[in-house]
Amino acid sequence: MINLDTIFPTSQYFLMCRIHNTIGSLASIQSDLVYNNIDVFDSLQDLLNFQSSYDSLKQNLVLKHTQMLENEKAELEETINIIKENKSEKSILLQKELTEHLDKLYEKIYDLPEPTNIISTFNDYIKNFEIWMKILANRAVFHAKNTKLKFDSGKLLKSKLKRLDFITINFEEALLHSSRASLNILELKQSVITANKNSIYGAYGEQKVVETLQSLSNEYILINNFEYSFEKALYNRKLNEYVKSVQIDHILVAPSGIFIIETKNWSKQSVDNRNLYSPAQQVKRANFILYILLKRFKAKSLFNFNQHWGNRKVPVRNIVAFINSKPEQEFDFVKLVTLSQLLPYIKYFTPIFTNNEVEDVADYLLKISEHRTVDSWLKVY
Repeated sequence: MINLDTIFPTSQYFLMCRIHNTIGSLASIQSDLVYNNIDVFDSLQDLLNFQSSYDSLKQNLVLKHTQMLENEKAELEETINIIKENKSEKSILLQKELTEHLDKLYEKIYDLPEPTNIISTFNDYIKNFEIWMKILANRAVFHAKNTKLKFDSGKLLKSKLKRLDFITINFEEALLHSSRASLNILELKQSVITANKNSIYGAYGEQKVVETLQSLSNEYILINNFEYSFEKALYNRKLNEYVKSVQIDHILVAPSGIFIIETKNWSKQSVDNRNLYSPAQQVKRANFILYILLKRFKAKSLFNFNQHWGNRKVPVRNIVAFINSKPEQEFDFVKLVTLSQLLPYIKYFTPIFTNNEVEDVADYLLKISEHRTVDSWLKVY
């Protein structure tokens, strides 16, 4: 017989709770990052690290562009001097070239023989005329080249001087122009992370709940981020409100029934804040919708949920799991637990479902859930 423990360090490999879907807060954060075209972060810790170092990153960015402008000033001053020197050198070379050509042409005039008759006089006149045309042509070429040199050098020099004057006189404005695009990207990242701060801490809390539930056996099935909406809102008489949709952090389908788990990674200040919506009410609302959905499920199920004594009960228990502070009070129909109390509470109840029935319930919920499993490149840690 093969000893599986020699292949896998622990038999928990086969006994771990089966988990579906990315946790809701993580999916929400990732969606926001994708929408804003931000893909430089690999984990929530990267986001928090960026936020804590934002001020220094911004300062370093400004210093970097300040140095870039100082370097540009130095390069402009050097370039301006080179342009002036090149212009002077090229002008001297053009003048030298013209002088050399003219000297050669003048020598040809001086070397012409003295005319002896009418014919030689006429020939001498023609040759003089040709040489003088070449002299005029050389002067014209020189003038054209010199004019072009002055225009090109002047245009380039004017552009460099204008930029140098702008940087020197309006350094702060130049710095703003230089760093604006990079600062915009930096500020966008900061604003997106700040807007998702609650979701980030929520994702940490939800991940801790998942890690805790993961140790359960494979008889348990965990569905993260369950979402459902009705075409028409339903009236909840107990809460005296209409309910159209629901988002549940975790649904644990267990041998002992179904557990709705809402995770709160709240500080004591948040727990005591009367303005925050009650998670107890939130999970009760989720219970109402799940009750409606399970009622439909039992009508369609292949398993015998309807017996001769009546409809077989599918227990749905409400849990709010607190990662940090937890209220001292107890509430009707909702169990408030810390992370360490979560597993003992779940394991307390007696199994009533077979493995096939657990899978049947989970398959139904996964099928109707509007949230589907997606590949997540953003990790918690």
